Amino acid sequence: MLHLSRAMLTVAQLIEKLRQLQLSGAA
Repeated sequence: MLHLSRAMLTVAQLIEKLRQLQLSGAA
């Protein structure tokens, strides 16, 4: 459970970074 939660948190951070990159790229 702990490992799964940590993995999901890491994925969420990666997705957030990708969104920021896409936004700055589009803008």
